[in-house]
Amino acid sequence: MATVFGNETEETSNHTADSGEIDAAKSTLTETGTVTVIHVYCACQSGHSQQTMCAIYDNDGTAGAPLTRLGYTNEITLASGQLVGWVEYTLTVPLLLVAGDYFLAIHRGVTGWYAQVRYGASGGDMRYGAASYGTPPATWPGTSGNAIKLAIHAHYTVPATGCPKQSMHLARQRR
Repeated sequence: MATVFGNETEETSNHTADSGEIDAAKSTLTETGTVTVIHVYCACQSGHSQQTMCAIYDNDGTAGAPLTRLGYTNEITLASGQLVGWVEYTLTVPLLLVAGDYFLAIHRGVTGWYAQVRYGASGGDMRYGAASYGTPPATWPGTSGNAIKLAIHAHYTVPATGCPKQSMHLARQRR
């Protein structure tokens, strides 16, 4: 069964960004889990489409800021006039994370200001930076941030604690 970390609220304010901007929201994972997908609550303005990708960054930068990219998703093109809704991005490789703080990020393509990520006006830790569009940068590209709360979350599964048959098999191998 999948569990969620990050912001699941269907926020109502629009956050648009310049082409190549990458935005991330600090999110706390309370237990070890394998992340497979990221969801973003977003829309796209009429008359334009926009490529987007998501990524997960560790909070290993100065003062708990994002720094190291741990994984990223497939690319999704938001269609012209796409209505607001949860868009699912699949990680290119499932990512095993230990409990802790991470940054869930969305990276926008070469056309700017069209993808509209929803956000709440306060209570968050959002960071942003500029980076050429493509695979999200391996290290976080900026130091800017504010207190808005992006509508972005990740789904994860908790690893199994052990299987009785596997334990018996390992016990037999030790003899």
